Amino acid sequence: MIEAFDLEQAFLSLSSGGRVDVLPGEHFGVRLSKAPADMAYLVGVYPLTADWPHWEMHPNGSEVLVFLAGRVEMTVEEDGRRRTVEVGPGSTVVIPPGAWHIARVLEPGRMLGVTFGEGTQHRPR
Repeated sequence: MIEAFDLEQAFLSLSSGGRVDVLPGEHFGVRLSKAPADMAYLVGVYPLTADWPHWEMHPNGSEVLVFLAGRVEMTVEEDGRRRTVEVGPGSTVVIPPGAWHIARVLEPGRMLGVTFGEGTQHRPR
C-alpha cells in the first residue's frame, strides 16, 4: 500500500539490497539502532533554525546534503584543511567519508540529508 508521510517526522532507511524502511522520527543514534542490519543510508529532512552545536563526521560513507530553503555556511575539514561554502535553495553538497563538517545558519531553512551514518562521530564546536 502506498502512503504519504513527512520526512521531517519520519526517516527512510535505504538498504544496500534495495529495500526502503520507514523509521520513526527520533534522535539520530536511536534511529540507527532501530534500523535494519543491512541499512546503508538514512534519509531525512531537517529544519535549519540554528547553527549546528557540534562538528560531525561519517567515517564509513559519504553524506549528501540538499538545501531546500534558507542559507547556510557549510565548513568541511579534510586532510587538515578547512573549506567553507555558502549554500542556498537548490544547492547540493557531498561530504566525503571521514571529513568533519559543521553548518552555520545564515537564514533559517530546511535540508534533505542522505547519510551513511554507521560510525558517526561528533566533536565540540
